[in-house]
Amino acid sequence: MERRKIFFVGVVTCALAGTSQAGLVATPDPGGYTTYQSMLGTDEITAGTQWSFDEPEGIAFTSSRRAPITYSAFLPEKPLAAGGGADDWRVGVTAIEMTGIVLPASYSEFLLDVMVDGVSVGVLSVPASGTLEHTAFIDIGAQLGTVDVALSWLNPGDPFSLGRPVLGIGVVQFSASEVPTPGTLVLGSLGFIALARRTRAAC
Repeated sequence: MERRKIFFVGVVTCALAGTSQAGLVATPDPGGYTTYQSMLGTDEITAGTQWSFDEPEGIAFTSSRRAPITYSAFLPEKPLAAGGGADDWRVGVTAIEMTGIVLPASYSEFLLDVMVDGVSVGVLSVPASGTLEHTAFIDIGAQLGTVDVALSWLNPGDPFSLGRPVLGIGVVQFSASEVPTPGTLVLGSLGFIALARRTRAAC
């Protein structure tokens, strides 16, 4: 399956033991794209029984491969200063291994098949870690109106004996190739959700 252009950023989340830490900003798109809409992992529209949800932390998680989870966003027809719809959108996914097991060096990435309205646009590679949240972005091209993005975990199952990895999705975000006009910044803010970040280690 074709891989599209991928961009990733690592994020460390740390707080005092027994406490949680919340953030109000999405991970910036390293390509300079403007984040138009962000949602928590629990804001899916459809998910199979293989998925579970940590509602307080906003994380969807699963140990099952090829079990899709779908997110929906409305990408406005004319949000951009240049006029007309965005000719290049990206989807960003923030992921982490949920059990905290030590991943071997050979298990360096989560591979996610990304489908937009039922059509695969490529495989997203998110650096895998049980202590760091990582965010990766994939190009999904020109999109207008409501789009459904389905994510399916492709990594082979149980590749090592230390335990069964569990994929957690904390944030899904949509970035546009141009800066929205001031009027559409208000519209975008209506869809922007404050992001809760889960504590993974004690400072």
